[in-house]
Amino acid sequence: MVERESAQPPERILKIFGAPKGRRKRASALFRSEVSMWALQHGMEPSVPDSHELTTRTDENVWSTKLCIAVLVGFIALFCVIMPGSPKVPTRGKVKGTKQMLAAIAAALEKYKEAFGGYPPDTSDDPGSLPRYLGEDITTRDGKQHEPFLTFPQDTLKNNCVVDFWQTPIHFAATPFRVRHNKGRFDLYSFGPDCRTPADEPGNGDDDINNWSHQ
Repeated sequence: MVERESAQPPERILKIFGAPKGRRKRASALFRSEVSMWALQHGMEPSVPDSHELTTRTDENVWSTKLCIAVLVGFIALFCVIMPGSPKVPTRGKVKGTKQMLAAIAAALEKYKEAFGGYPPDTSDDPGSLPRYLGEDITTRDGKQHEPFLTFPQDTLKNNCVVDFWQTPIHFAATPFRVRHNKGRFDLYSFGPDCRTPADEPGNGDDDINNWSHQ
């Protein structure tokens, strides 16, 4: 019995397999004809893959690439949401920042009292009291000049008031009959994330941030 030599398809036919998708479609008729003739000449059953079989792998690669891009875009969007400095800073970060702000204001108020023997006016009487008395140069009647006790970043000021991370004014009270918690000193508080506080207990809301409770 004579062994048949392994048949290889003509180079012209093989090139069509590696051709771009558009070129494969244009060569479809010629491709089918030549492959069929070559198979018959070598005693083989003509079997030509259709255009769908030729392009399946290419289509799968395209969809795989699109999926990877979609996942990457999703991760980037999530990172932008939680990244510090983003407009949508998580609530926990805003609470921490507001606590640090109240601590800095409290320290500046104590320095002001050491210099002048008392605290600035309450914010209920003068909404701009904190930035005016703590954040600007002050010249006393005897000509003595004091530098600012605290520098307020521009994004913490709104309508000449000091605001928290939710753009709500910080409240300060040192007048004795208004001080409900830190007798002999002052009450300092923020309305917190919900931007509200109980009318009968200002600063004592569920999410309020103040200088008298351990939070």
